[in-house]
Amino acid sequence: MCRVVKVSESGYYRSLQSAGKPKPWQEIYNGNPDNDNYGVGRILLALTQRGIAVSRSNVRRAMKRGGLLHRSPRHPGNLTRADLAAQKAENLIHRDFTADAPNRKWLTDITQIQCQDGKLYLAAVLDCYNGEIVGLAMDGSTDFVRP
Repeated sequence: MCRVVKVSESGYYRSLQSAGKPKPWQEIYNGNPDNDNYGVGRILLALTQRGIAVSRSNVRRAMKRGGLLHRSPRHPGNLTRADLAAQKAENLIHRDFTADAPNRKWLTDITQIQCQDGKLYLAAVLDCYNGEIVGLAMDGSTDFVRP
């Protein structure tokens, strides 16, 4: 029968051993109803924590076969928001970040820092003459940065 179906005997008997047993990733899904949103990475981590050695591609393949692979919506967390009404500013610096006197050229930037309590926004103003920080502002929202 194995020759007709083109399956090795060892493969047939291996399939009999695993028949009816849930896959390791299925046990994780069935363990808690909150796990329905688990992705490949979380399943892989949970399996590793349970001592089950499996590759990322095997978990992905099994989840795809089981219809459990979901593509999460992308939510970029950038500060920049497209404003069609705003005009692009002219480049006055032309990558020359030196100055011959203090307070001639200032550079500014804002950065987002992920903290335990949430996000922290940091804006700094730098003098190109000596690299000194002229101004600094931090807040939990970007409302402090107003033109």
